Amino acid sequence: MNPSIVALQFIAGLIFLYFGGEFLVTGSSRAALVFKISPLIVGLTVISLGTSAPELAVSLEAAFRNNTSMALGNVIGSNLLNFLFILGLSALITPLKVNQQFIKREVPILLFATILTYLLALDGVLGRFDGLILSFMAFNYFLYIVRKGKKETKSVEKEYAEYLGDTKTTSHSLIKNIFLTILGMGILVLGSHFFINASVSLAQHFGISDLVIGLTVVALGTSLPEMAASITAAMKGERDIAVGNIIGSNILNIFVVLGVSSAIAKNGILVGPEALSFNYPFLILSSLLIYPIFVTDSEISRSDGLLLVFIYSFYTIYLILEAKGSPSLEYFKNIIFYFVAPAILSIVIIKYFLFMKKAKS
Repeated sequence: MNPSIVALQFIAGLIFLYFGGEFLVTGSSRAALVFKISPLIVGLTVISLGTSAPELAVSLEAAFRNNTSMALGNVIGSNLLNFLFILGLSALITPLKVNQQFIKREVPILLFATILTYLLALDGVLGRFDGLILSFMAFNYFLYIVRKGKKETKSVEKEYAEYLGDTKTTSHSLIKNIFLTILGMGILVLGSHFFINASVSLAQHFGISDLVIGLTVVALGTSLPEMAASITAAMKGERDIAVGNIIGSNILNIFVVLGVSSAIAKNGILVGPEALSFNYPFLILSSLLIYPIFVTDSEISRSDGLLLVFIYSFYTIYLILEAKGSPSLEYFKNIIFYFVAPAILSIVIIKYFLFMKKAKS
């Protein structure tokens, strides 16, 4: 394909994914308020699902085309980008205080979802039955957060109400928001088509695997809504939203995006040795790191944010070396396995020990 056409499709895909996600989130969240659903519940469900919509659109497109490695890479890459880079960058802007109820509720669910999916993938494929299991978990997760959301603190509920803005909705604005929701879905579908076309062409042109393209380029493109929402929320001081958006989106990326994609893919989503031996374990390790960071001081400090961004930088360098087929790849991989990974585990253990000590005192 002509490089100019590929570049145009790539840029158009990015723009469409971003604005499609924005229209979908804005329209659906404001329309939901008409039915007397609290801003908190809308924030925890509709907004998280809306910011995960680009991942879903792109992964479904990839699954239909049988580029299942790209669909898997999209989810792993997006979750790592959300966890490490976006959450870290948000914390660098302002330390993120985390609600205790949120820590007890959302983070263990995310750890469970991440580890469960890895166990399901150990046979080398996420088949239709695996997809149905994950989709069933998504349904139960929505029911759970709706129930628990009703018991959330008033301060958190007020924060979500401020984030959503004017919650008064007329019949005229309802029609407008429903139209905006449908328009957002349509733009997302079109954007995912352009984006996958360009990504596949890039992979073929440079001889890069679909998995690596999914972990990098596709993950970055589909994470734009999460990046915009969390960084904006952090700058406005709406810290529960900045954190909740990331954690909620990561849970939905696993339960909904991987669940639906593997359920509709003809032969399921193939999980190669590289994903099983390195990329997914790295995601699990990063997920384990988040919990003790949260519970130690009930916040993500600027130093924690710097640590998260630093870890993501190491991972990105690894992916670049892998894409280039660099002879330094094995050396760098050993650095990650024998120095970076043990350092992360040490931080997890130390922070957990400090938390236990603090809990006893």
